[in-house]
Amino acid sequence: MRKMILRIAIMCLFILSACNQETGQNTQDLNNNPSIEQINTNSNITSQQPSNKAKKLLSQYEEVTEVHAVNTKHTLLVTVNIEHHERFTLAKKRKQYQKMLKQEFKGEHVEVSTDKKILIETRKIEKKIKENTITNHKINQEIDRIIHLAKEQT
Repeated sequence: MRKMILRIAIMCLFILSACNQETGQNTQDLNNNPSIEQINTNSNITSQQPSNKAKKLLSQYEEVTEVHAVNTKHTLLVTVNIEHHERFTLAKKRKQYQKMLKQEFKGEHVEVSTDKKILIETRKIEKKIKENTITNHKINQEIDRIIHLAKEQT
């Protein structure tokens, strides 16, 4: 009798754990698409259409979880957050994205970063642009500062 109850309990646990794994896969699929915030600007700030286009292009990659981008007339700064298990190939992915964006935005200086610190700084600039609390001159200064930070070797 005890063996029978033990077998039934083990079978129930097996069935429940199998159902739980399936649910986990579905929630992972829902989180694969990064949310992209389109930046709309007023007439005083440089159009952010190249940034929006770059975000859309990079969000199509499966391993990308977050994309932020800002641009000036001649510079496009893009920051990408990649899934944790893909971080072993971070340099390769960054070069791949850099090459693709340079082909797409010929004539512009394109900088791509996967650094978390640079991602946070770019997110702050995006927010200021969205709220219209920053000027073109300040955007240029901030992008130059961030690019300098990205090129620093720690």
